[in-house]
Formats: sequence, structure tokens, C-alpha cells
Amino acid sequence: MEKKKKQKLITLPSKENLLSVFENLIRKRGTTIKYFNEIIKEDFEIRWFVESLGDDTLAFCILPNNLWSSLENEFSKEVVDYYFMTISLESVMFDLDVDSVFSLISLRKDNNKVPFVELLKKLK
Repeated sequence: MEKKKKQKLITLPSKENLLSVFENLIRKRGTTIKYFNEIIKEDFEIRWFVESLGDDTLAFCILPNNLWSSLENEFSKEVVDYYFMTISLESVMFDLDVDSVFSLISLRKDNNKVPFVELLKKLK
């Protein structure tokens, strides 16, 4: 007796659902960066360049851990933290709504040299 092969049906999203699919992919970029950072953390670290807040594209910098340490030694941890926010699984850079972004930009202007992570706490 001959066995029938199972067929797999692959469906592609309709035009109406395509936008939803792309939105879903965009939302996952934060998850990708966060988990990639976890994977490489033994030797490298990804940090968010906070000056990119409010731009249409967020900027990130990946450097070896020893280079981040060198920058902190040369310019101080406070200065490096002001410009480059460390990323953890709890980071919210992709979850900010427009009002929060503008509030943070204003807070940043009014609180020169305060690390961005501290400004985020003020927002909550």
C-alpha cells in the first residue's frame, strides 16, 4: 500500500495584511538588538546613541568591552552614559510613544549631562 505524502500549504499575506506583517517585523527589531547584545556580551556591547532620539532612525554603536572601558576611563562613565545608553532586555527605546520622545528630548535639554537612563526614570 502506497503512503500519501503530506502537503504543506504556505499562505502569503494579502495586501490588506501586509502592513500588519511589516509592523510586526518592525516591532521585533528591539528584541533582536536586545538578545543579540546578550549573545555577544562576553566580548562586545551594543549601546544606543541617545543623540539619535527623535530622528527617523535610531543609531547604535557596537564596540569591544575593553574599548567601552577605555572610553569611560578617558572621558568618564557619566559622559559616555550621557551619549550612549547601555541596553538590557528591559530597555524601552523601541517602545516610546511620540509624546514620551518629545518629553525626553526636552528633559535632556534641561538636564545637561544627566545619563539618559535617569531621564527615563523621571518620565515614568
